[in-house]
Amino acid sequence: MTVNTGYFKSFEQCDSYTQEDAAGLFFRKVLPEGIVPDVDMGLVTGHGPTHKFAGAHAWDQVYLVFAGKGYIHLAGQRIRIDRPGIVVIPKGTQHSMEVDAGEVMQYVYVNRR
Repeated sequence: MTVNTGYFKSFEQCDSYTQEDAAGLFFRKVLPEGIVPDVDMGLVTGHGPTHKFAGAHAWDQVYLVFAGKGYIHLAGQRIRIDRPGIVVIPKGTQHSMEVDAGEVMQYVYVNRR
């Protein structure tokens, strides 16, 4: 719901979406494009075992990990991340995420376009 004083939604009310390369991952768009200029946000829940294919974007991205643990593959490095944690991914940087069997990781991504 967009109103003159802001934007209010629970995560459960936000639109879900899928990605072909993301078995075990569940996505919600928590802040669609256009609400805040040049920013959008999503919620990702990863149920292991899963390893999303690497990709790069033409924008900066930040992950705010608030539940669980897993790995971020960033520019050729495999980095362990536990909650709470933050990952900054500069535009054009190859990255992916991985969650071990039996683990769950949740994070919010922030795209600055």
